Amino acid sequence: MICQLGVAQNTGTSNASETNAVIGDPKDVGSIDSLIKALYEVISGPAGQARNWDRARTLFMPDVRMISVSPNKEGKPNVRMISFPEYVERVTPMVAKQGFYESEIKRSVREFGNVAQVLTSYEIRHNPGEEPLLRGVNALQVYFDGHRWWIASIIWDTDRPGNPMPQYLEGETAAAKTPK
Repeated sequence: MICQLGVAQNTGTSNASETNAVIGDPKDVGSIDSLIKALYEVISGPAGQARNWDRARTLFMPDVRMISVSPNKEGKPNVRMISFPEYVERVTPMVAKQGFYESEIKRSVREFGNVAQVLTSYEIRHNPGEEPLLRGVNALQVYFDGHRWWIASIIWDTDRPGNPMPQYLEGETAAAKTPK
């Protein structure tokens, strides 16, 4: 009951009418599967190819939280929270210089009502078919507004010594799946 009262009294700016102002392609936002597929598609591509940030914007609620967790020099977690515009500003120069392909390895989804927690393991490479440069896990909180799915938050961490990929998110890499 306390939680319900707190939500009812929330005066934040992310209400349903504001969120519904952003239109998404039903092929991208009609299911959790299509939402995750679109997320990986929109951030991946060859060097110099402009990413479709307008399409990406339709996947996220307006106040999406994007959070990177990575070790600092002492090995302690360094947490950086950025907005979607900050993410675009950070990534655009990088993808202008080199290819960036992030592909899904495996996924775990837990749903309840109109919300879901999605853990999706990924690998990053500069060009398709190459061995991965990096692997990690994206943890997304998504919700269904009665018409479509939205990403409310995404937090990620990388696979590294002392922080291995969870066994249940392991799978065959895209490099291994690519015909030679």
